[in-house]
Amino acid sequence: MTRMYKAKYFPNGDILNARLGNQPSYAWKSIHKSLEVLKQGTRWRVGSGKTIHIWDDRWLPTPTTYKVISPRKDFGDFPMVSALIDQDMKRWRRDRLERIFLPFEVETILNIPISYHVQEDQLIWVGNKSGVFTVKSAYYVARKVLEGCDRGESSTSDARAPLWKKMWLLNIPAKVNPICPPCNNEVESVVHAILRCSIASNVWRLWDDCPLNILEINRDVPDLAMEILHQGTQRDLEKFFGVAWSIWYNRNQVLHEANGTSETHIWGTAIRMIEDFKEANGLKIKYMKDKKDHWEPPPVGFYTINVDSAIPLANGHSGIGVIVRDSDSRCVAAMSMPLQGKNSVEETEAAAVEQGCVLAKKVGLERVIIESDSLLTVQAIEANDVRGIVGHKGHCAKFM
Repeated sequence: MTRMYKAKYFPNGDILNARLGNQPSYAWKSIHKSLEVLKQGTRWRVGSGKTIHIWDDRWLPTPTTYKVISPRKDFGDFPMVSALIDQDMKRWRRDRLERIFLPFEVETILNIPISYHVQEDQLIWVGNKSGVFTVKSAYYVARKVLEGCDRGESSTSDARAPLWKKMWLLNIPAKVNPICPPCNNEVESVVHAILRCSIASNVWRLWDDCPLNILEINRDVPDLAMEILHQGTQRDLEKFFGVAWSIWYNRNQVLHEANGTSETHIWGTAIRMIEDFKEANGLKIKYMKDKKDHWEPPPVGFYTINVDSAIPLANGHSGIGVIVRDSDSRCVAAMSMPLQGKNSVEETEAAAVEQGCVLAKKVGLERVIIESDSLLTVQAIEANDVRGIVGHKGHCAKFM
């Protein structure tokens, strides 16, 4: 059946770029209508880059488009991502990137890790962190496709704009004033107070590692919490409700005490509250169940590879370090190197594991034990998860 559809509707391409065609069957019409969900829910993960078109395909880690927005340029080569990679050094060709792309996109591309052993390009699902399609995650993508970017909260370009203007002139006491107390600018609702108010929006912008872009999603608070539960972790959900409570508390302080505070203080109050609660109840998160108090040498005949990563707090590049020791605790080999961009913790740790394997292979070591303090990275490598947080590097590290 698959071959029949391909031969009839997309013989020279893939299904994502297939056209409806002339006199399509009912089944193909149904399939074709669902393709927009797949298009919006997928992007390419760069391996060799040979199958990814620079300007036509979605391959940048930049929601919501995932596509290059720099103007098209003829640079004397095929417009495929492979032309941007130094195949010998396994690095991005920075000189070429700077000639073709806008500066901010150069940095974005440099932050995409390149595997030491070139892998095939992989189409991954962006509807969740695992990178694997699920019906549940497709439901949320489908909702976004149907709803578009219509917020429905702003009073600008609104037929009810005269009403909002009149509200400023109403002679009523503050306790029944419908205007939001912190921003004193728009009609208040729960969604506005917690998410859309200018004060609240500035607080949410402080969440650097949020699993989704809260300010770009048109949801009420419960639905937004469901998306965070689906795409993020329990820790993300705890942070969401903690920060939402802190924003609402500040709103009440402004309304009843005329004593609001800054966005950074609102954020800090929420984070401290969460951490204090966990510490008081013995719930401090531990990322390694069997974390040791001190380093132990490997058994005789084995070598331990310890890896670690460094992530800059602001601007700068990530870096990795590797040390290999024998059963007598002697250092056999060591190395450190900067990466081309600023990667996530898991990606940087996976790069460290990969380079540890490369170093061991170069010095002729086969019986090795790799130790990392990133539990998520270890789990992804063990599961051979090339679509998730560590990508192709996890695959290389496991099978090198």
